Order: sequence, then C-alpha cells, then structure tokens
Amino acid sequence: MNTEGTIYTSDELEYFELIKWTIDYTENIRKNGNDADRRAADNYLKEYHDTEAKIRSFAKIRTEHLRELEKDENRHKDEYQDVICRKCKSSFALKPVGEQKNKQGYMCNTFLCPHCKENFCNWIPISNKGKIELGVLVMEDMEKNHEPEHKIIKLKKTNDDLRKAMRESDETNKIRENSAKDVEKIVKEQVIHLIAFKYKILNDNKPMEIN
Repeated sequence: MNTEGTIYTSDELEYFELIKWTIDYTENIRKNGNDADRRAADNYLKEYHDTEAKIRSFAKIRTEHLRELEKDENRHKDEYQDVICRKCKSSFALKPVGEQKNKQGYMCNTFLCPHCKENFCNWIPISNKGKIELGVLVMEDMEKNHEPEHKIIKLKKTNDDLRKAMRESDETNKIRENSAKDVEKIVKEQVIHLIAFKYKILNDNKPMEIN
C-alpha cells in the first residue's frame, strides 16, 4: 500500500496503527503520572520513536529501490536504438514499439520501419543475461569465421563488463533481501508485542503499566 509516496506492507501499516495508540497512551502516562512514571515513559517513548523511524526509513529505501528497478525495466522503451529494417534494409534510430521472444526465450525489442511500415525485431535480448548468451554465440561464430582478433576481444570485454554488473547487482540484491527479512521479523515481533500490550491495558485497566 502507498502512503505519502512510500510503499508499506500490511504488517507495517498494522504496526504504525498500534505504535500510534501506544505512543498516545504513553504520552498520557508522562503527562499525568508521577516522577517515576514520567521517567519510564520518556525511555519507552524514545524506544518507540526510534523503532518507528527505522522501519519508516527502511520502507522509504525499499520503495526507492523498487521504483528504480521499474525504471530500469522500462528504460529501453524510451531509448532510441540504431536498427536496420529486415525488409527494406533502411537504417534508422528508432524507439521500440513492442517486444517479442527469440528462440532462446529472451524478450527482444520490435520496431516499426518508417519507410516500408514493416514491423520487425532486432533479436537482441533486452536483459543482460540474454545479451551475454548472445555475445557468447556471436564470439563462437566470429572465431569459426576467423574474424579479426581485436573485434573478438572487444566483444569479450563487453560480455565481461555485463557479467560484472550482474554479479554486483546480485550481491546488492542479496544484501537488500537479508535486510528486508530482518525488518520483516522485527515488524512481526513488534505487532505481536503491541497487540498483547494494548489488550492488557484495555482489559486489565492498569494505566501505570506502560510496557
């Protein structure tokens, strides 16, 4: 769910509702309790606010990452690419108009030729993984056909750079996944704790017990 631009999980939204009630209750204790109650309330309020801030901060970072991924996935749709029409052999710089799978199952961009109005595919995979596999096949053909070595080396460097980018992306995503699991665990534990606390307060009527 989206609140003020940040995407929150259902557990996080439940936590925010519970922590608001708990903070309001604790603020009332601080206002109306004795000195010991006020000191205890201050400590609890700091803990509540710090935990909530951490969860909101993580959700904001997660939202930004998800939106960056979405932009990356759709960036190719707005980029001009140098292509040659399969039918009339005319060359153009065109934006894609669609997508089509190649024989290996990778999605490739399709284009509309301004000259002959033919819809054609460039058969170059959109994903880095697909580009790497295509690069390997092209290098094999280049070696069989005894293409100049400098061309093969250049293509190999391109493939190596793509592999490196994929490894770094995978490592970053793994770190994010682990962080997400940690935060998810904290939120679930907090929800369980706050539900029990609220239930106790509402049913036991012990206003001085703030945790």
